[in-house]
Amino acid sequence: MQKNNKKEKNIFYLRTDIGSHDLKAGGSVAHTQGVIEGFLSLGCNVLCASSAMHSLLKKCSLDDLYLLKEPSYLSCIGFRLNCLASNVFFTFGCLKFLKRKKIDVVYQRYSLLNFVGALISWIKKVPFVLEFNGSEVWIDKNWQSKGWMRIRFIIRWIENFNLKKADTVVVVSQVLKDMLVQQGIHANKILVNPNGVDTVRFDSACLVDARKDIRKKYNITEKFVFGFIGSFSVWHGIETIAQMIPKIIKRYPQAHFLLIGSGPLVPFLKDSLQKSGIGSDGVTLTGTVTQEESQDYLSACDVFLSPTLPNSDGSRFFGSPTKMFEYMSLAKPIIASDLEQLSELLDDGAGILVKPGYVQAFVDAACDLVIMNEEKRKNFGMRVRQKAIKNYTWYEHTKKIIKSIV
Repeated sequence: MQKNNKKEKNIFYLRTDIGSHDLKAGGSVAHTQGVIEGFLSLGCNVLCASSAMHSLLKKCSLDDLYLLKEPSYLSCIGFRLNCLASNVFFTFGCLKFLKRKKIDVVYQRYSLLNFVGALISWIKKVPFVLEFNGSEVWIDKNWQSKGWMRIRFIIRWIENFNLKKADTVVVVSQVLKDMLVQQGIHANKILVNPNGVDTVRFDSACLVDARKDIRKKYNITEKFVFGFIGSFSVWHGIETIAQMIPKIIKRYPQAHFLLIGSGPLVPFLKDSLQKSGIGSDGVTLTGTVTQEESQDYLSACDVFLSPTLPNSDGSRFFGSPTKMFEYMSLAKPIIASDLEQLSELLDDGAGILVKPGYVQAFVDAACDLVIMNEEKRKNFGMRVRQKAIKNYTWYEHTKKIIKSIV
C-alpha cells in the first residue's frame, strides 16, 4: 500500500456484531482488515474496539485495541435480546477505553440492533461515519429462519436511527444508495464506495510458489482449475456451479473445480456431485480457509467463477462481493453473472458476463476459456488487475471516506 507520513485523523473503528470473536474468514473479515489498513496507509491513527476477529486484529498495527465481549450470562436471553443488551455494555466499555484519548471520527460497521457508534459520536461530539452493507430488516425478511423473537419493528427503528444520525453513510453499491434515498435518507450524505482489495497481497506474480504448493497438495498440477471462494449461501449460485461441473468435465476431463470455503449449501453440492458421479478427480472442496491463506488458494486457479443470483424477492442485488476484487487483483479471467455491480466491474470486456442462472451459458463460457490461447487469457487477466489497481485498492477506498468527513 501507499504510505502517507502525515497523521491525518484519529479514527475510532468500531465493530459490534456479537458471536464473532474468532471470525477468521469471509468478506466481512477482508473488509474490516482492508479499511483499517487503508486508514493506516493514509497516515491515520486507528483506535479499534471490536467484538469480532480478535486474533486477527491483534496482528494489525493499531494504535490501541479494545476487545468487546458480551457478558456470558446474557447468552440465556437469546441472540437478539443479547444484541440489544450489548449496547449498554459496549458503550460503557468504549467510553472507558477512550478516556483521555483523542478521536476525530467514529467509524462503525453497522450490525444488528446496535447503536453504540451513534452514542459515542454524540458524547464525544465528533462526526459519525456508518458503514452500511445492507438492511438488517431486509436480511431478517429474506435470509433468516423464522422464530418467535422477531422484534422487527425494533430492528427497523434502530436501523433508521443510525442512518439519520450518521454524518456520512458509506454503502458498497449504487443500488443501496437508491434504496436509502427512497427511505428518506439525504443523498448528499451517502457515499457509494465499492469493496476493495490489497493488490500487493493478491498478486499472482508474488504467489508462484504458493500456486505450486496448493496444486501439488490437491494433486491438480496438470489440471485446468476453475476457482470459487465464498460462504456457500443462497445468493452465491451454488446450484449453478453444481450443474456446471459435470457438463464441463464431460467435455474437458482436464478441468477441475477448486471450491474454497464452507456454508449452508455444501451438503446440497456434495449430494448433487455424488449423483452426477463426480469425484475428487473433478472437484476439490477445501472447507474454510483463513483470510490469511485465501490468496494462496486462489493463486492455484486459472479461471474464477462468480455465478451470483438475483435477490429472491425480486429486489435489485445490492452487494459488492469481496471475492470479485480479489479475483481481479490476481489477474485471471472471470466468469460472472451479468448483475448490477458485477456488470459494472467487467462491462468493458475485462471479463465474461453471463445471464444469472443460465447454466449452459456459464458452461459455454468456461469451455471457451479451457481451449483459449494462453496469451489471450493473460490479457483478460491483466486487464482486470489494472482496473483493480487503479480504482479498487483499500487505499483509494479509505481516501474517499476521509474526503467525505466534514
